[in-house]
Order: sequence, then C-alpha cells, then structure tokens
Amino acid sequence: MFIIRKQQIDKMAEAQKNNFVTMTILFLEKNCSVWCQDKTEDEKRHFVESMIDFSHKYNIFKEINVQKLTFWKIFHNFSIPLSEDMASKFDGKNLDEEYRLDRFLQTLISEKDLIKITLDSDITKLRGCHAR
Repeated sequence: MFIIRKQQIDKMAEAQKNNFVTMTILFLEKNCSVWCQDKTEDEKRHFVESMIDFSHKYNIFKEINVQKLTFWKIFHNFSIPLSEDMASKFDGKNLDEEYRLDRFLQTLISEKDLIKITLDSDITKLRGCHAR
C-alpha cells in the first residue's frame, strides 16, 4: 500500500501554489505591464499571494478564476475588504464560481456608471456631462 504523509501533501500543495504564483506573475507582466513596471518581484509575489487568500475567502478556488480576480483587482482597483454589497455577490454555496464571478464583475462594471448625487449636487451640470 502507498501511504502519503501530511508533510508530503503539504509540500506538494506548496509547490503547486508556487508554480501558480509564478505563472500568474508572468501573466501579469504580459497583460498588465504598466502596473508591473514599478513593482519588485517580491511585491508582485506578495500581491498574487494576497489575491489567492482573498479568492479562497470567497470560495473561489479554480486557478483561472483566481487569475481573473487578480486581473480585475488591477484593472478595476476595487477595495479590499469588500463592501457588504460587493461581498454578497460571492454568496450562494449552490452557485458555481463562474456565476458568482460574473455577478461580481457585472457589479464592478455597473458601479463605474453610477453618479453620486447629494442634496447639494448641481443637477444642471450633471445633465450636461451625461447628456445622451
């Protein structure tokens, strides 16, 4: 019988994580070169590792989906920790990762189109800026 000890499993998991981090850094250097320009290798590694932790917190485990969140963090610069509303997009244990990610992205995209209006807002100016 073949027995694998927990230490061996942990080492394999660590090697797989390191491989994924390296692969994601290469992806970022290719697709987010401007963002990467002023980052050291350690800073990029720390960023990717923090995005892995962030993804796992919201039950996102597929590597491609972790990469998507990492890219969206750079591209959309969403805040961490997430607001309660944004975090709710990841709710739904019975919903698959892709669906929950899509809800999150749709909210990210639509929030950019929102305009904050207060009682002091000049509606005339706002209409002029967003005339259709």
